[in-house]
Amino acid sequence: MGENGGKMRKCTSGALAALGGFASGVFGALGGIVLNRITAKVNPKKGGRSVVPTITSTIDMSKFVLDFRRDPVYFNINGVYQDGTPLQSGGPQESNKGHYKQSPFMKALWDQCGAGYGAKAPMAYFDVKGNIRENHTDKTLGYVDNADGDKKFSVVINANQWCQRAEDSQDILAWANGVVIMSMTYDNSASTVSKPTVGSETGPIVIWLDTNF
Repeated sequence: MGENGGKMRKCTSGALAALGGFASGVFGALGGIVLNRITAKVNPKKGGRSVVPTITSTIDMSKFVLDFRRDPVYFNINGVYQDGTPLQSGGPQESNKGHYKQSPFMKALWDQCGAGYGAKAPMAYFDVKGNIRENHTDKTLGYVDNADGDKKFSVVINANQWCQRAEDSQDILAWANGVVIMSMTYDNSASTVSKPTVGSETGPIVIWLDTNF
């Protein structure tokens, strides 16, 4: 449950068929670290929290850190602007490898977070210096919770953030209704929390945003 009553749960495979290979690897096994696969569905108006991934490898959890770091991409399903124009799939900036285009919707979300289009800040728990980001619980799009406790490493989607707002009035122009993926990095020998910035990469969680959920 999220703070505003949102839930995350496993999605049906058919709903994610359009993602092809992206949906097949959510969490993976890299560098001896094995995490369970998670596919989450959440209402972006309510926000929510995923289940906690199970780490089956024997590691020192006090030295393990996990964060969103690379290639945020939105795949539109039913998202539309007020005039009925569909949202465009893509990232806040175009992939330098040509994998996806820039999405005006994602670009707007990064603008609203005050972040550069290549920045990870809107989905990051840690900043580039390894410090916990201020306002990550309510002023960003989401994050991997690295705080000690029974919810550690669950993914949080913040309420009322996955929407494009008019610059002048702040009226909501469109809500995300689609799938978001973003690769994660981890480190299992971190002496400081800055390691996720250069850590090993693992497959992304698949987050299905649906305002009717």
